[in-house]
Amino acid sequence: MSLRGKSIVLTRPRPQCAELFRELTERGAIVQAAPLIRTEPIHNDNTDLQLADLGHFRWIVFTSTNGVRYFQQRLSSLRLCLPETVRIAVIGSATAAAVTESGWKVSLVPARSDSEGLATAFEEQPLKGVPIALFAAERTRDVLPEALHRQGAEVTMLALYRTVPDPTGTAVLNRIRWSETDAVVFMSGSAAEVFATNAPADWPKSGVRLCAVGPATQQRMRELALRVDFVAREPSAKGVIAALEEGLNGRQS
Repeated sequence: MSLRGKSIVLTRPRPQCAELFRELTERGAIVQAAPLIRTEPIHNDNTDLQLADLGHFRWIVFTSTNGVRYFQQRLSSLRLCLPETVRIAVIGSATAAAVTESGWKVSLVPARSDSEGLATAFEEQPLKGVPIALFAAERTRDVLPEALHRQGAEVTMLALYRTVPDPTGTAVLNRIRWSETDAVVFMSGSAAEVFATNAPADWPKSGVRLCAVGPATQQRMRELALRVDFVAREPSAKGVIAALEEGLNGRQS
């Protein structure tokens, strides 16, 4: 199935979706980046105290590549090192690659790349009374920490960064020719929130299709009263491309 000539909008900054941008372009799609969100670091004394005492934790968990990046930056700023006794769990292959590039070893990667999949992967680990640090964004979903609590773990949530609207992307929304656009891809619920409040009022009349990167983004889109036309079966470039190929060629509704 071809995407040649299809006009697709990606709502993440181009460097953060470089693989998807490249793959779509190679398939002949006309790709436009409208980065609706950006991240900024959060610094507070409690987080710094926890970082200084990382050896207390048996596991640390990263749910995004941004989490790894901000974790590494903060450790470097505080002149700290990751203790060898701490094991690392990640939400998926992209986050695993970020950890490896930072020089650390990944001990747990789930088969399914989302919070539910990581919670399931942890079921094979003894967690009763085990201290776990979960490094994520501010206002992260409660699914994973609640699941780990149920398994007996002592979970400490530490926000290293927050997601905020990016005016660069919202300006792009007003320049897009919606009648000539085939699909918009949402890589997170946060991007969907910004779209819902900043997209031109007439965009629904264009017939553009909306693609969610996974179930969590799909749920948030529905909460925002955004139509969900198709959903990637896995949160990766491969999964998004498959969803677009099937959805835009009439095989998925």
